[in-house]
Amino acid sequence: MARRSPLNERYQKYTGPAGKTRRSAASAKPKREAGVSKAEVARSEAKRTPFIMNPPTEEFRRLYRIWWILLAVSVALVLASVAVGMWTELPQLVATVLVVAGYIAMFGALLLDWLKLRKMRTEWTELVRSGKGS
Repeated sequence: MARRSPLNERYQKYTGPAGKTRRSAASAKPKREAGVSKAEVARSEAKRTPFIMNPPTEEFRRLYRIWWILLAVSVALVLASVAVGMWTELPQLVATVLVVAGYIAMFGALLLDWLKLRKMRTEWTELVRSGKGS
C-alpha cells in the first residue's frame, strides 16, 4: 500500500482541487408516489368507527357513581391513615386499620370495574357498532 506524501497538494489543507462531487445514483432514480402513512390510516379508521361512550342506562350510572365513591373513600382512608400516623398519638393499629380499609375500598372499585362496568361498556360498544344503539 502506498504512503501518502505530505508534499502532495491533495493532502495539504486548503490546497486540494476545487470541484464538485458527483451526485449519487439514488437521486437519479425516478420518484414513486408516496404510500399512505400509518397516521392517515388511523385517522380514517377513527372516522369509520363511532365514538364509544358509556351506556346511557340508569344501572350504569348508579354503578359508575358507586365506583367513584369507592375510589374517593379509598384515597380519603389512606390519607387519614397517614395523618393519624404522623400527627396524633393514637396507636399504630388505628393507622393500619385505616390503610387496610382504604385498600379494600380500592380493590372493591377495581372489581366493580372489571366485573360489571367493563361488561356493560363492551355490550354497549357492540350494540353501537352494529347500528342498533342510539
